[in-house]
Amino acid sequence: MAGRFFSGLFGCFSKGSRSDENQSDQDQREEQLASHLYGQYSMASAQANVKNEDRFQLKSGPLSNLPDGPTGVFVGIYDGHGGDFCSKFIYYNLFNTLKSYTTYHHGLEDPLYVIREAYYSIENNFVAFAKSNWEERHYLATVGSCCLTGVVHGSNLYVANAGDSRAVLARWADGEEQPQVVQLSTDHNANDEDIRHEVEAEHPGVPNLFTNVHGSYRLKGTLQVDFFWFIIIHHITIGIRY
Repeated sequence: MAGRFFSGLFGCFSKGSRSDENQSDQDQREEQLASHLYGQYSMASAQANVKNEDRFQLKSGPLSNLPDGPTGVFVGIYDGHGGDFCSKFIYYNLFNTLKSYTTYHHGLEDPLYVIREAYYSIENNFVAFAKSNWEERHYLATVGSCCLTGVVHGSNLYVANAGDSRAVLARWADGEEQPQVVQLSTDHNANDEDIRHEVEAEHPGVPNLFTNVHGSYRLKGTLQVDFFWFIIIHHITIGIRY
């Protein structure tokens, strides 16, 4: 059941066990079956752009730097936009930042706080880096990334999302052939009227922030922005069986 759970939730992305810090920019296409802390999983990816702007990772084992700290599974999906710099930045830093916060707060007694603070830390660090370096690297002013993560600890699953990637859970009830499908995350982009109003309120006096282009709202008529700073965290009990 654990393998079917992960196949359903993250089945459209590549093998996570290769996604350590030595991962090359070559795409990992698929892995039919591999192992993690709670059982087995399968993942696959497909490249949509000339250069793949996305990154992914699966970490199975310690969720902190404490010798007797919590263990579990971490999955990250980073959908880059305008290039791969931001998605790579998240890939190289988010999980280690999460482990640092878990260590500092003595485990996962408050996992929602730990995950949220890790997100904010990565965002603040990336914004600071972009502000310091954009004159030499102008592309930093226009790159970004969605950030969708899942953390399994014990029988609990925590899903955090910023942007318009989407987590979907498929699980099989006893005796049922068809899965129950549940959307676990909320999409955040400029097509959401509430988000447009919030961005307009944050930038008063800026005319024509959003333009409807072929039925899709875009920032300044160009970017279908994924808002990195909107973080919604869902917590469910998954009841993993072996």
